[in-house]
Amino acid sequence: METKNKIIISALLLIAVIGVGAFVFLSGQSQATQINNTLTQQGTKLNIQNNNNQYWSHGDMIIENVTFKNGTVGNLYLEYWIKPGENLTIDLSNALGYGNEPLPTGTVIRTLNWMGLFNPNGGGTSNFAQSLKGWSNTPDPANPPVYQVNMGSVPVGPLPSGVTGNLVIMDTTIEGIDATINSQYPHTATYETLFTEIIMTVDPSGNLVMTFAIPPTLCSTIAHIIS
Repeated sequence: METKNKIIISALLLIAVIGVGAFVFLSGQSQATQINNTLTQQGTKLNIQNNNNQYWSHGDMIIENVTFKNGTVGNLYLEYWIKPGENLTIDLSNALGYGNEPLPTGTVIRTLNWMGLFNPNGGGTSNFAQSLKGWSNTPDPANPPVYQVNMGSVPVGPLPSGVTGNLVIMDTTIEGIDATINSQYPHTATYETLFTEIIMTVDPSGNLVMTFAIPPTLCSTIAHIIS
């Protein structure tokens, strides 16, 4: 009986260890969803230019039902800040698991975008002005098509104190990106009043051809999905 009890106890301990290990592994999976914006040479990239020389440009972006390199279909959640008069390049290939490969021709990227203007103090209004372009296969674009997102009299909100330079946060879960934003760059969605829906398609040259399914619209009634 004593030997049998030892075997049972050992088996229970082994199950407990496996259970703890599985918990740690799964916890690591759920937490390791944030994606670094590593720029590749050949990947497909999206460049966002802030054409307002006085105020920061900010955006919440959701890429819906996109196919990742491993074949899974899911969402990609992004929040970005761009300094006055500067630009930010986002590597979509890297974010979707393609690494240094351009996205396949015909890839469709449907984006929902909530945007606004910010400065350290907030207050007043200004003109929102962005240029968008996307390309593949080279770190420097040749002549990809350029698209404009413009709107006058956009309210200016207070810039989160943690934002000191051009920045993009990307995650594959709402919980993940909300946790990062709320802990490091807390802000209110009240000032993200400009909404647009853009359909981006990779053409045979690797450029992003964009169609505005919903043109830029000042609207506070379209609910935010992320913070």
